[in-house]
Amino acid sequence: MTTPNKDKAAVIETCGTVRAIDWEYPPPDEGHLVVLYREMHCDRVQAVPMYPDESQLPSLVEIVLWVDQESKINGADFNPVATGVATHLYRSLKDNDYIAGAAVFTGTYDNNGILPLPTEVLELLLSIKFVEVDD
Repeated sequence: MTTPNKDKAAVIETCGTVRAIDWEYPPPDEGHLVVLYREMHCDRVQAVPMYPDESQLPSLVEIVLWVDQESKINGADFNPVATGVATHLYRSLKDNDYIAGAAVFTGTYDNNGILPLPTEVLELLLSIKFVEVDD
């Protein structure tokens, strides 16, 4: 497991794997979008602001979920862990919405680029263990 630090983002794969990736701030010459495209294997991304549900974990802060803008159209697999985080910890998805394909969680953004994921959120995401249960 990668040791969390201030220069990381989190990738959640459809299989439930959560991993930390390096996240330079300010961004490298190639820019942050290139990193997002590479991690999600796509060429169009959508930023989804995640506002914390303070009734769940008052210490959470606003973050950004990045998804492949065409994941559902292209038939990408359902991402249960990213959907769970967005639905239960952040209450940021509309009814019956879900995340498809790989997802990247980062901090918010400012005039210099996209901020790294706050350490406490990264640690929380890295602690998630996905267990598939048969019906």
